Amino acid sequence: MLDPKDVETFLKVVTTRNITQAAEQMFLSQSVVSSRIKHLEEEMGRKLLIRAKGKRSIDLTKYGENFVSIALEWKNLFEKTESFKREMKNILRVATIESAYGEVLNPFVMEFMKKAPDLRLELKIQDSVDIYSSLAQNRCDFGFVSYQADYPNIEATHIYSKEYVVVRYCESPHRPLQISPQELDPAQEIRLNGGNSAVLDRWREKWFGNANACKAVINSPHFMIQCLREFGGWTLCTGRTARNNPLQVYRLTDPPGKRSIFLLNRVYDRELPLLLQFKSELQRYIAENLIQPYEKKELPRE
Repeated sequence: MLDPKDVETFLKVVTTRNITQAAEQMFLSQSVVSSRIKHLEEEMGRKLLIRAKGKRSIDLTKYGENFVSIALEWKNLFEKTESFKREMKNILRVATIESAYGEVLNPFVMEFMKKAPDLRLELKIQDSVDIYSSLAQNRCDFGFVSYQADYPNIEATHIYSKEYVVVRYCESPHRPLQISPQELDPAQEIRLNGGNSAVLDRWREKWFGNANACKAVINSPHFMIQCLREFGGWTLCTGRTARNNPLQVYRLTDPPGKRSIFLLNRVYDRELPLLLQFKSELQRYIAENLIQPYEKKELPRE
């Protein structure tokens, strides 16, 4: 019987044409990748790959070329079967970046689970790049990430955008103030990793002449608040991150743009009833609770 991990590894090697790259992208050792390919070849009774000494790229045998389309069909059918089994058991697997959990998922998930008391939710916090990998390898049903990437069989839906603001630690914050980038010290930035980093770096270079100067680089909004409390400084994030936290919000006279969140799902899973319900309820929740225009009135300066 074919092992799903062997088929998945074979298809990754076919895509990269390189054992080392396939191992890196799957977060495996080269020996594990080679072992899986060998096991698959033994199961099929044919050589699938040509490994030439001194040559970094991998070629397919004639049998391997013919097997690619079969492997893709088998992988898709296996994943659909697994999704159907989870659907029957009412299991929903979600992977999300921490900021999306705090801004969107935390309140929504509580509401959704009350409507589906028999649901078993499996939720994990990951970085965006790992979430793409998890979804591609069928380790989750939905992903919430900070950027859109071109991944086979993965659909990315833009669900939410908010303009970047500056926040500072403040025991008694009041309504947002206005601030110019010229008033910020780049060496005191507590930088949150992720999101559209290229856009933010261009903004930093425009105003500070150096995109790398900062106090710290972290990927946790909770740790960001601790750093701001202990060391002072400032952070670029969205206003929703500051909600219910001791953070003073400053709207920039020249903001770097908006931070977006994308919902990921596999194309061939999108008709499953539980997943359709989750996505529909999520879109309703966002429309009713998160999509609100910024106030246009003049803001006081610090």
